[in-house]
Amino acid sequence: MVETLGRVGSRKAEGLSVGKLPGAIAGVLRPHVEKQELTVEAALEGDRGLALEALRMDPLVRDKGSSGKMLDELLEANMEFLPRFQ
Repeated sequence: MVETLGRVGSRKAEGLSVGKLPGAIAGVLRPHVEKQELTVEAALEGDRGLALEALRMDPLVRDKGSSGKMLDELLEANMEFLPRFQ
C-alpha cells in the first residue's frame, strides 16, 4: 500500500508526482523509508536477522528485548504470505 496523491478515473488510478520533498519533511520520512526497504529486503530474502533489525527500528516497538518473540509470532501468523521464511 502506498499513500500518495492520485487521480482515479473510470478506467484507471494513477499516482501524481509532487516533486522533491523539502529537506525537513524528507528528514522525517527517511527513517520510515529505510525501515520499509529493510522489511522488503528481509521478506524477499527470507532473512530473519534483517526482519528483526527492521522490527527493532519501529518506534512502536518499545521493548527491544521481546522483539525476537514478537517477530516469531508475526512470521507464524503470516507464513502463507512469506514463503521465503519457511
